[in-house]
Amino acid sequence: MSNTLRLPFTEQARRLQAQELFETHRLRQYNHFYPEDNRVNLRTEPRVECRTEASTVTSNLHHLLKFGSTLDQREFDNFTENSFDDLIKACSEQLLFWHISGETTSLNEPIDHILVWSNTDYFWFVLLPRSTREIHFFLEDGDRVYFLERFFLDHTKFELTFSEIRRLSTPDTETSSWPLVTTLSKEYTYHWNSSSWEITLDNPDHRINNPAYYNLPPQNPQNSDFVREQLRLREEEYRLILARIDELDTTTSGWSTPPAPPRRWSTPPVPPRSPSLPIPTVNWFAQAECTCKLEVCTCGYRPITPRTPSPIVLWRPGDSFLPSTLSHQNTRDWWNN
Repeated sequence: MSNTLRLPFTEQARRLQAQELFETHRLRQYNHFYPEDNRVNLRTEPRVECRTEASTVTSNLHHLLKFGSTLDQREFDNFTENSFDDLIKACSEQLLFWHISGETTSLNEPIDHILVWSNTDYFWFVLLPRSTREIHFFLEDGDRVYFLERFFLDHTKFELTFSEIRRLSTPDTETSSWPLVTTLSKEYTYHWNSSSWEITLDNPDHRINNPAYYNLPPQNPQNSDFVREQLRLREEEYRLILARIDELDTTTSGWSTPPAPPRRWSTPPVPPRSPSLPIPTVNWFAQAECTCKLEVCTCGYRPITPRTPSPIVLWRPGDSFLPSTLSHQNTRDWWNN
């Protein structure tokens, strides 16, 4: 029996030995819980800019971070009301991912935070050009348009910073439209120690038109090659969609009714059926430029919409006039006839 006196471990020594004991199993757990398809390197994502050495996130967190898209008021409210609990779980999982993966900085320090921003070139020169008409439609209707601009996570908190797209009342000299600008909107912070949310930023200026403080769009992209490549990839994506639709149309056009079996007794002839209406072919290029909200569309793709009553004058986004006001009696008379 040894007479050597063993002193109790200090807390620091205990943590160190616990980590060393786990090290032999760490890689096994990492490959089991986070295979390659369960993690995403944000440096390969065109929609974001990663400002820290840490750049790999779990696929769950990546799915919840809505970078590279705009959110109208309904989508924004739905996100803040229904996705925040999932975000807490995903961010907690990200902290576990850092522990199991053993990722370190260039100085061999454990990864302890990540900072992600929206990619400015992608936002202004890829996303906004294909969404401008829709955004103007929402703004004219008094709805706000948001986008996620910044995400930060460390072991004490995580932050989501949203900005808004608004507009100036001075028309653009080339397009005669109200130029779009951005301004900070809201920032939500979740504290790990108190398990509570806090709104750490809330812009008091709620004017959609002519906000007091705003950011103008850049005149030119910082990386023109990047923008051209993203536009080319988007065009290829549309072409693949069109090719797939054409393939489906070709397949369905060959359908025919099998011949009826010979009858052993005579029956009254069945009146011929009226030919079925052809399945409408969707032009995805046109649909990309089509702005639809509720019952209103700016494009002509409305195959099941009944004709408009003659006393009613429809207004379209972009028109400089409002529909004439007609009496309810005139409209009622038209329907009765």
